[in-house]
Amino acid sequence: MYFFITSKIDSTPSAIELAMIQRQKLFTKHRVPALIVTRNFVRDLHHNMQLIGYDDEFQVNMYDYFQGTTNYEGEPLTAANYPRVTGETLERVSANEFDVIQREQRQKALMLNAQGNIDYVDILNPQGAVSRRDYYDTRGFLTVAQYFDDKQNIVLEQHCNLQQQPVLETFFRPNEKQQPVATHQRLLNYHGHNYEFEDWDQLTAFFLDALNTEYGGHGTMIVDRSDAGMNPIVKMSTAARKYEFLHSNFTLDPLDVVNSPIVPYTQIGLDHASQMAGLIMSTQEECDDMTNHIHNVIPTLAIPVGSVSDEQLAARPVDFKDRIEGKVIAVARLSAEKNL
Repeated sequence: MYFFITSKIDSTPSAIELAMIQRQKLFTKHRVPALIVTRNFVRDLHHNMQLIGYDDEFQVNMYDYFQGTTNYEGEPLTAANYPRVTGETLERVSANEFDVIQREQRQKALMLNAQGNIDYVDILNPQGAVSRRDYYDTRGFLTVAQYFDDKQNIVLEQHCNLQQQPVLETFFRPNEKQQPVATHQRLLNYHGHNYEFEDWDQLTAFFLDALNTEYGGHGTMIVDRSDAGMNPIVKMSTAARKYEFLHSNFTLDPLDVVNSPIVPYTQIGLDHASQMAGLIMSTQEECDDMTNHIHNVIPTLAIPVGSVSDEQLAARPVDFKDRIEGKVIAVARLSAEKNL
């Protein structure tokens, strides 16, 4: 099995994720099993898949996986369908908010998303402060509950299964600036055992090991988003072929590929060179530059980033006499690293 690792897939995917989707479809076309693997928690992930026309079958998310909701299909939860106990009444406050009232006291606040479905629910203490916030997946179930202290700082986050039982916990404490910082994670009752992790990368490595084992072991891990996958793949305990796919410059100074230091996430692979099967570059020239820089400590492969459909390949090219001579169009977001 091939696993293509990234952080998330939005409703408007970035070019890297679009290239991954094209690659996955190409693998499927040639009957080579492959999955896109995401590790960020995204409540509207499956809704995003529908928007971009990508089949859920070919992606797996870390939180979805541990919550047991990868293949769950359901409808968004509306305010009218929100479960209430005897004596609770629903009162509209604004276009996107309902209050739950009991004994003339405001108990909960239901916040709606742009589609008019429940986004999250605040559970209030007698003083009206938020003690817990329940977030809902776009498929209609409670997906994560956050707990707050008396200063409204988050102290605990629990991701839940469909029975609303916590399966993954993250604990927080305030730093010197009183900002919440995750201290550790706990995976609860996973195949009958509890596991603790020092950080997100350890948890992600455990997830990748679980996927690798589930699909027979000795899988091929291709990290497309280096910040999401490089630390986790070198922490894995199961046997796998490991590659980093570089989608941008590999040196801190892109104009000096001989003397400039390697970018930090790629340096992780070099620091664990014995684990790496290779570095994938989009052109042979980049391969040559990388090989000269690292003295072939890790093999380099040239594989173009994108692919096109058979229909596009078969389409008749636009005749050069119908093109505007000398005009080039660059499409990218207006960010400094794009150098537009």
